[in-house]
Amino acid sequence: MEFNEAAVAMAPASPGVYMLYQRERLIYIGIAVHGTGIRQQLEKHFAGRYGPRTRAATSFEYEVTRDPVVASRAHLLAHMARNRGRLPICNRADGALPPTQDAARDLRADR
Repeated sequence: MEFNEAAVAMAPASPGVYMLYQRERLIYIGIAVHGTGIRQQLEKHFAGRYGPRTRAATSFEYEVTRDPVVASRAHLLAHMARNRGRLPICNRADGALPPTQDAARDLRADR
């Protein structure tokens, strides 16, 4: 789904896992545990509360699950298996830092 206000408003308020993409590249795998929902987490990313990198997402998808922690681990491990052991850029410790002046250059260099 396109990462816009209308699509985020349609996301479920249930626990689960969500993935943020910039163009077609997975940049973040997030978790919404009990007491919060996928929609609430996506709203925070859309508002920029988690920083400019996840706010720059262009699309998202989600999976409603009773155990978001296990599901997020499975998604992270699958991504790492396909990407030489690397986490999505915004799941890495350095991914939370403010971007340099050219965030697009940072993302291209990460490939």
